[in-house]
Amino acid sequence: MGEPVPWPVETVETFPVPVSVGPLRAALARPRGGRACATVLLLQGRGEFLEKYGDAVSRLVAAGFVVFGFDWRGQGGSPRLLPGSPRGHIERFEDYLEDLACVLARVHALGLPRPLNVLAHSMGAHLALRWLAEDARAAERAALVAPMFDIDFRPLPRRLVPPIVALALRAGAACRYAFGQGDPRPRLRFAGNPATSCPEGFALWQELLARHPQLRIGGVTWGWLAAALRSIEALTAPSVLERISIPLLVFRAGADRVVSNRAIAAAIERLPRARLVDCPRARHDLFFERVSVRESVLRDVINFFAEETSWLTASREASTLARVSKGRGEAPVPLGP
Repeated sequence: MGEPVPWPVETVETFPVPVSVGPLRAALARPRGGRACATVLLLQGRGEFLEKYGDAVSRLVAAGFVVFGFDWRGQGGSPRLLPGSPRGHIERFEDYLEDLACVLARVHALGLPRPLNVLAHSMGAHLALRWLAEDARAAERAALVAPMFDIDFRPLPRRLVPPIVALALRAGAACRYAFGQGDPRPRLRFAGNPATSCPEGFALWQELLARHPQLRIGGVTWGWLAAALRSIEALTAPSVLERISIPLLVFRAGADRVVSNRAIAAAIERLPRARLVDCPRARHDLFFERVSVRESVLRDVINFFAEETSWLTASREASTLARVSKGRGEAPVPLGP
């Protein structure tokens, strides 16, 4: 207790969740008055931290949900894995799954209201899927925003990535930055950024980074990249995605340059109860995209979670900026802007 609260919500508390590398930084927000209809577990992407989701958490809490979030090991306010270095590193993604198991134990120990829903972004969505493939009924529903079924390595051909990574590991470079990666920069330029097409959203993210420099990390190491490739192979192996039987709402950013949209299209064909929402021209971070896109995503997420909650009155407005596909045979969106 005593830490600054990460979200602009009246009833929020922070606390540690012990794991093998030390305490993860976690936060819990509740609706005013204590009445809640369900719980949302927030799984952030790589390099993110709790403060990024202030707007989303405020909206969810206002809609009647308890929200539980945390910083993965190696990022945000959780223990760094390479002491004294800002490099984003992990030896295996199963270590992240250990974080998730410890967080879930804490969620259950707190007796938070059921049902349990999941809101996950990018790497967090990847890890949510790996968890749900092993325990298909662990959550009621999951909203996956720009999920990492694979990484977009363009212009490098995807087939060349594994041998290059293997060569780097053999050279003893597991803890060094991978190609194109580096320390966090004090300020980033909007032009060409992969996160958002919205100048205002980009400025908001830069302001958050400037306010919380201690929570930032740099790019990924060769070791992180090797672990990610192994985890991608595990998730997309035959019969794995088919085991995930809960309803999924999957958001795909039309101009994503971080995760592979083709991999999302292939995965949707295999997931039994997935609905696809396309956000044309949007880049990877839909939480900092144009206001109309942000509003559409949050509205769709809240409505999707509300479908499991009888007393919560939710708007059923169709999104004007996203196309919802419930069937099969959805053609991949163009990958360009």
